[in-house]
Amino acid sequence: PDGTRLYVACETGARIAVVDPATGAVSDSWAAPEQPSGLTLNAGGAQLVVTSSSQQSKVTVLSTANGQAISTMTTGYGAMAPVLSPDGRTLYVCLRFNNAVAFLDPAAGKELRRVAVPREPVAMSGTPDGKFLVYNSNGLIFRIAAAGGEPQAIDTGSVKSCNNDHVLSADG
Repeated sequence: PDGTRLYVACETGARIAVVDPATGAVSDSWAAPEQPSGLTLNAGGAQLVVTSSSQQSKVTVLSTANGQAISTMTTGYGAMAPVLSPDGRTLYVCLRFNNAVAFLDPAAGKELRRVAVPREPVAMSGTPDGKFLVYNSNGLIFRIAAAGGEPQAIDTGSVKSCNNDHVLSADG
């Protein structure tokens, strides 16, 4: 990715807008399979992963060349906050209303496993080394090993109500 495209999930319009960040102009707009709830790019920037949040949420991989669907898979309720592993072989998705994180194989189009997590995971990122996922849930921040295991709360001290989002530094 060269930073010349900004992909925007337009939930109420069920579209993906492609915006030139330098000018703010919309250069393209693609139909989303359902109301999009999250986006992530693969490492090369050729594929855009789109989650949609419903009772039978869809995860769709689109070509960034033309917005066409490459693959679609169905997963749990309230899919959002997609994260690709550094090698691109595993896709992690928060299933907000299943209280779970899904581990998906995007190439095979199937769910590998689900890990139960505390109430309503909503935002997720992966460490640069691919070893951990960090997500927000019920005002707290948790981490879980990408290899599996139980979620562990991250001690944020007196800072509580950590809702909606977070970002990891590049050095993890």
